Amino acid sequence: MTGNPPDSNISIKEKRDKWVDTHICSTFKKQYFWMLDKIENKDNLSHIRLGDGECVCALSEHRDLGGTQNYDGDTYGLKGLSTEMINALVNPILSDSFIYGLASHTGSWTPEMKEYGIWSDKIVFRQAELFIWASVVGEIDILFNMVNQRNSVLVAPKYLHNTNIKFNTYIETPPQNTWDTNGAQLVEEIYQISLKQPKDTIFCFCTGMSAIPLIYHLHKKIAERHTLLDIGSVIDPYVEKGRYRSWMELIPTSTIEKWKAK
Repeated sequence: MTGNPPDSNISIKEKRDKWVDTHICSTFKKQYFWMLDKIENKDNLSHIRLGDGECVCALSEHRDLGGTQNYDGDTYGLKGLSTEMINALVNPILSDSFIYGLASHTGSWTPEMKEYGIWSDKIVFRQAELFIWASVVGEIDILFNMVNQRNSVLVAPKYLHNTNIKFNTYIETPPQNTWDTNGAQLVEEIYQISLKQPKDTIFCFCTGMSAIPLIYHLHKKIAERHTLLDIGSVIDPYVEKGRYRSWMELIPTSTIEKWKAK
């Protein structure tokens, strides 16, 4: 993986224990297994995640961000993505099958978003970091095994395609700024591909902030025929050029060895 190297002065076990102690893991666990049960029972759903980057992107019209980028290289101030981020929040999909995940550390942004009308009190926000939790504690295997056993599609840049997570279909996206590069065309491409997939296919998105408008618009087209999951960066630890996050060093070695392509 690329990025900052881990601090070797503290053991991995100590870091993992500290991470678990400082996060609301019981909530992550409850939501993760609730979602897995729904997918296992072919009760299809869509899941998007908002973290710091998504909040900043939605606020970009009210901030002088210049060309600043997030860790993935997505530019915060691009008009297309910012507009779509706002739209997903002010015109929410209010359905039990459409889940809005909001990271717990984004609370500092919400007053400003509400001030500018980038909010809807009708949205029931759930957790956004459940896939990170599952990775850290070794439960991500359940999702990956489900993907391997069911018909599945990965929507992601090329560098994420070569792992032991064997998707049936791969849809390549740009490595950065997916929505402003070809977002609308990509929605139509994925939709057309979805029509040829067996019902109850699992679509996993690793497209940075662009996952929000992609899944938002696809959910309206696909309805409840397939499951659409924004899984963020959880595949990066299993590829050579994956983008490093600090929590990735906490993943059990056995998990890395199982899913990293030999």
